[in-house]
Amino acid sequence: MNVRIGTAPDSWGVWFASDPRQTPWNRFLDEVVQAGYEWIELGPYGYLPAEAARLRPELEKRRLKVSGSFVMAHLEDAANWPALEKQVLSMGALLAALGAGFLVLIDDGYSDPRTGAPTRPPALDGDGWKRLLDTTHRAARLARERFHLRLIFHPHAETHVEHTPQVEMLLRQTDPALVSLYY
Repeated sequence: MNVRIGTAPDSWGVWFASDPRQTPWNRFLDEVVQAGYEWIELGPYGYLPAEAARLRPELEKRRLKVSGSFVMAHLEDAANWPALEKQVLSMGALLAALGAGFLVLIDDGYSDPRTGAPTRPPALDGDGWKRLLDTTHRAARLARERFHLRLIFHPHAETHVEHTPQVEMLLRQTDPALVSLYY
């Protein structure tokens, strides 16, 4: 088995594209190298420079490689498709330009990440689950057909795919040629 270990901005406390309390992107890249990593995930779109022509030299001078990055949306809400599609197109283009192979998909949380207050029901009904699956497949097809990226689904706390039964159901009900799992 060939295992590669990398890191991501969230290991440095970076959850948002811009937040004045976060580690500056160039310091993050320098510290990644100091920690001995060779592979990174890009983190939230816009945290690192979003133009390949600007980011590539920064990565090259540090000898860093990009494995992928993530997009996040309320996958059960069909009205969110235009925003998710835009994320997949933007992040996918950047990842492809940097030679990455993976796009990670995360269902957005059902509570506010800053306050913990509920924003949506914690469980989906049958129609909501079907929309989550349909959106996952749609994003996977777009990533593969447009950018040759493999979609990796990431279960996460306080999302609709967080517990073992939900993860198992997702795996049973998605096309393994399109969707893999990331833990």
